[in-house]
Amino acid sequence: MEGDGHGDGRGVGAKGVVPSSKNMFGFIDGSVMHPVDATAPSFSRSHSRTSSLPCTNHPLVSHLEAEIYAARSWLAHSDRDPSPASGLCHVDGLISTVEQVLNLPESRESFSHAECTEGLLDDLLGFADVYGSIRSVAITLKQNHAELHSALRRHDAAWLATSVKTQRHIEKEISQLAASVRHITSGSTSDTEIGAVVREAVTVVALASVEVLSKVVSTSSAAASSAMVAAGSGRVSLRGRLFKKRHSEEEKELAAMDKLEALEECIMELESGSERVFRSLVKARVSLLNVVTLSF
Repeated sequence: MEGDGHGDGRGVGAKGVVPSSKNMFGFIDGSVMHPVDATAPSFSRSHSRTSSLPCTNHPLVSHLEAEIYAARSWLAHSDRDPSPASGLCHVDGLISTVEQVLNLPESRESFSHAECTEGLLDDLLGFADVYGSIRSVAITLKQNHAELHSALRRHDAAWLATSVKTQRHIEKEISQLAASVRHITSGSTSDTEIGAVVREAVTVVALASVEVLSKVVSTSSAAASSAMVAAGSGRVSLRGRLFKKRHSEEEKELAAMDKLEALEECIMELESGSERVFRSLVKARVSLLNVVTLSF
């Protein structure tokens, strides 16, 4: 299927999907499209048009397509950046642009039927619930991070073990949130161009959200494991310092502190980023409700 030349030429086609195995959260890794040349024509949306609807050449629609392309490109190379900040920026950019698109007069026609809006309303509500929970988890993570840090500095093995156990429980909660995102799929059945682009944006928001949560779990797990290794080396050294070099213990403790510092930064990014996304989701849902109100 050839591109229609619409937009700024940064879209991605559905043929870019490469089948692969499922990741830890149940998403198909291959569902992330690999980036193509940014100068290539935008992806074709002819499948989403009807014979009665002309091509919608609005700058905001083109901008949303560019946001989708940028987010998919980040997903394809997300292993290069362990930070969740970029992913959260992409999610917020997508939702914010969707909110602006929903305020276009053309959107009233695209989402004028109940079956077209109910699915999208449910999706936005589902995302808002998840990101509201993420904000709460970020606060819990911050509190336990302080416990981990204090226990490690005081070389309190029992306290550290308790804190690590709590950390593992929080990681499971985050994984459950990621699993719930997997069930959020765009229910919009609009066959208009705007409806198709919005539906694609919702799909990418879900993929990016799972990747963000995966990075948080990975950073948290690395910090907790490193702290336990440092605590274990300390116990050995107390029993027989002749068999353990002092500098080796210090290196492990410094490594654990570095991991905890990375976790602290990750938590800060998660907290601020999820707050922005949550506000954008609320605004987008209000805009869609306004479209429904004006259409009936």
